Amino acid sequence: EIGYMNFDTQDFSKQETVHEKGWLERNIGIEALTQKFSLDLKDKSTITLEMKEHIAKYISVVITNISLITDINIFSIGGVVSEVLDDDFLDILKIYIEKKNILNVKVQFEYALKATSKSILWTAISTPSGLEGWFSDQVIGTGKRLTFQWGKTERREAQIIATKTFVFIRFKWIDEEAVNDQEEELEEQEFFEIKMNRNELTGDYMLEITDFAEPGEEEDVEGMWDAMIAKLRWTCGF
Repeated sequence: EIGYMNFDTQDFSKQETVHEKGWLERNIGIEALTQKFSLDLKDKSTITLEMKEHIAKYISVVITNISLITDINIFSIGGVVSEVLDDDFLDILKIYIEKKNILNVKVQFEYALKATSKSILWTAISTPSGLEGWFSDQVIGTGKRLTFQWGKTERREAQIIATKTFVFIRFKWIDEEAVNDQEEELEEQEFFEIKMNRNELTGDYMLEITDFAEPGEEEDVEGMWDAMIAKLRWTCGF
């Protein structure tokens, strides 16, 4: 059983005996949860709804990571964990797992531009002053962290996670603080990227956009990029 697989040793196939703690128990067993979240098992009233939500989010990340790399898609949580954290906790956990299992779809779009200067185009897609006006109303920041603002109220932060001058720039939205490293790794797979490609025949550049959309909303994301690229063409004369 996966609960007794010894993932964190050199021998991945090694099975622990039933008398030893398995990988799952060491990570989301009641003793591990008690230590990690400072639970008082003698007084259940001290375990607040907020704590249950935090624990549920943590466990959902562990379970989702397992389901992504195995064929297991049914999990049963029982024993002391379900006894201590009750049905409210299990309902919250189910919601988080369902959210995590709705994976966004990668989408890609291409836009031809009447642009021959790689320097001007690169400035437009990679600097705060260049992004301002077509990607968002205002861009603030230096280095790898930028704040985008639309109108007076809407604001989002993004991190530049990869870049190659005159080739591409990749951003990741920073919306929520990860509960732990596992959740951060799970969210790392989503990003948006703007890539420059040159047409050797015409000398013009085109942009290749990579983004992620919720299932069924691919056309909405494409429409959003269509509108932004139209602004880019108008602003920079592309």
